[in-house]
Amino acid sequence: MADVDPELLEHIAGAYVLGTLSARERERCVQLIHAHPDLGQRVHAWENRLLPLISGVPPVTPSPHVWQAIEARIDPEIPATPHKPARVSLGFWHGAVSLIFGTVLGAAVVVWGKHSETLPESYVGFLSADIDTPPVMHTSALRNESTLFVKMMGPLEVESGYMLVLWAIQKNVAPRRIGIIQSSGSSRIALQGPSDTIFKNIERFAVSAEPDNAATTSAPSADYLLKGPCVKLW
Repeated sequence: MADVDPELLEHIAGAYVLGTLSARERERCVQLIHAHPDLGQRVHAWENRLLPLISGVPPVTPSPHVWQAIEARIDPEIPATPHKPARVSLGFWHGAVSLIFGTVLGAAVVVWGKHSETLPESYVGFLSADIDTPPVMHTSALRNESTLFVKMMGPLEVESGYMLVLWAIQKNVAPRRIGIIQSSGSSRIALQGPSDTIFKNIERFAVSAEPDNAATTSAPSADYLLKGPCVKLW
C-alpha cells in the first residue's frame, strides 16, 4: 500500500476503530490490516488514542435477551439460553465500550462539520453521577477553537430557582467556572480562549446546581451532581 494516499489510510483506520464501516467493509479492512503493516499501525494508533475513554465508563451488566440475540445471530440452530454476567470477560467489555464511544465520537465528528471519519484533535468528557451509573452528559471542544459543546444524554432534574454550572477541575487548584449549561438537550459555551489553553491541565469536569441569583459565582456552593474525566484526543 505504499502508493496509497496516507490520508486515505488514516481515514480507513479511523473508520475501522470508530465502528462506522459496514460489515462487508469491515471484513475487507481486516484482510488489509493483516496484509499491510502500515494500515495495522494506524489502527493501533487509533485504538491507543481512544483507550483512555474506557477508564471513565462503569461496566454494564447485559440482560439475558442480549445474549440470546447474539447467539441467534451467530448460529440460529443454537437454543437461546441466558448467560450469567460472570461469564463476561473484561476484554469483551473493553471492546464493547470502545464501540459505544466510537458511535458517540463518530456522531461528534458530524456535529463538528467534518466530512470524514477522522477524529479532530479535541478535549472530550463523559460525566455521570458516580462510578456506578452510566454517563448522562458529553462535552467536546476542538483543540484550537473557543467553543465547548455540551450534550445531555438524558434530562437532569434541577430544583426551581437553580441553574447548572460546569466546572473544570485541576489538581491543587480551585475549580474553574466554565459556564451555564441546559438541563436537557444541547448547549454551547463560549470559552475565554482556545480550549487548548483553557483545558490544557484540566483533569476532570464537574457540574453543580447554583442559585439563579449567583450567575457569576466563582466557586461551587454544593456537592457536584455530575463528574467525569477530561480526555485529550491527539
